[in-house]
Amino acid sequence: MKEKDILVSLDMAEDKYIEEASPENEKVKKKIKNRFKWVAPVISAAACICVVSIGASLLLKGDDIGTTSSHDFPLDDIPLIEYTASDVADIVIADTSDGDTKYYTEEYFHTDKYLEENIKDNLPLKDKFLPVYEDVRFDREQGEKGMALFEKYEAVIDKFCEQTETTYSKNEKNVIDKSFGTPFFYLNSGAPKFKVDIDSTEEYESVEISHTEWGHGDATDNQLRRYFKNGELTINWSRTDEELIKDTEWLKNDLSEIFGREFTDVAVERDCLYSNNYVDIIFYNKADAHIGYNTVYDDHIKISFKTNEDIDGEMFLMQVYFMDYSKTVAERQKVMAKAEIITLTEAEELLAKGYVFCEHVCMGCIQDQQAISFEEYDFVEINYVFRYLKSPSRPGNVEGLPFYTFYKKIRDTNDGRVLYAVTNVCALKLTGYEEYFANEAKYHR
Repeated sequence: MKEKDILVSLDMAEDKYIEEASPENEKVKKKIKNRFKWVAPVISAAACICVVSIGASLLLKGDDIGTTSSHDFPLDDIPLIEYTASDVADIVIADTSDGDTKYYTEEYFHTDKYLEENIKDNLPLKDKFLPVYEDVRFDREQGEKGMALFEKYEAVIDKFCEQTETTYSKNEKNVIDKSFGTPFFYLNSGAPKFKVDIDSTEEYESVEISHTEWGHGDATDNQLRRYFKNGELTINWSRTDEELIKDTEWLKNDLSEIFGREFTDVAVERDCLYSNNYVDIIFYNKADAHIGYNTVYDDHIKISFKTNEDIDGEMFLMQVYFMDYSKTVAERQKVMAKAEIITLTEAEELLAKGYVFCEHVCMGCIQDQQAISFEEYDFVEINYVFRYLKSPSRPGNVEGLPFYTFYKKIRDTNDGRVLYAVTNVCALKLTGYEEYFANEAKYHR
């Protein structure tokens, strides 16, 4: 029997038998229910739609559900690296207070169900080692500049203008940003305008076309909504990922024509920040990307939508982003080493001690937060965190390390959303926890 089948079977077992076996198992069952409440309808749908439905759900989440590794290559010949708690502390804030901790970030989500369905299904870990990545820094001054870069993408801008019925002035004064020597200009479309940025570095070339009212409330006014000739540039948040992909199929075709690139795969990424919802729809080639615990896209077109607060669920297009990389995913994020990992049970033990790491936020805000316990957390997943790492034992670089990310619900909000506390336990086997926490002030820079 497969591991997920075992977990689903456990979820269907009667509570009294679980409790009889061990009170501790009741806590495990609760967490399994939280992580697998959505499995039942998927299984029912699979009975009708079979492999097609399952394949679509894997693609839509942007992760290989059930994957046993964040890499698709052997780690045998990759050197083993070890970190101390103080090494990792340079990329995070850390503290311990007898299980209760103030060291968490507050994150807003649309609903509990939204978080439940979008949590990464990448546990339990089956590997003894996971890769540590080096985020390679390239020279941003390299690449085409000035009119040469503009002329390379002039036809792209012309096609976009044709679709949106806009124009722009094509003289050098209007299209060249003197500060950086890169094309930066507005399309003459009345209100609102689109702003165009074209950039070129040693690593990539990009075209960013942004709604000029990005982040401003009046951008949601109906009179400011923008259209392509072939359709309205809006979607609805309440639609499923599958439906959103169908809703934007026409836009994918138009953008493929504009940028002269075809992409075979689609990923939907959602986010909630305070009173706004955001949706990114990414057209890419999965064969060229790195999909797993650490998702990295290769060439792609991304369209970003923001909530229209006036109409429930409606979102309007805020940005079109085209990325054309000259470096492969493997060149941009190199596997520099492998490191031994800890189990979820071991991570929970560290969590109970308050040995948590929090991505850098305002220390004043952290200190003002109420200390909470993560013992009965709601969700957990594996994420990679990339930060500049420097310590007495490390030379300093942008390195990506895996973390167990824990979510604990704080409350429902007045605007109908949900607020969660989010904190991290390093998934690597670290040494020197006691020494670090005994001298934490030394490492808080």
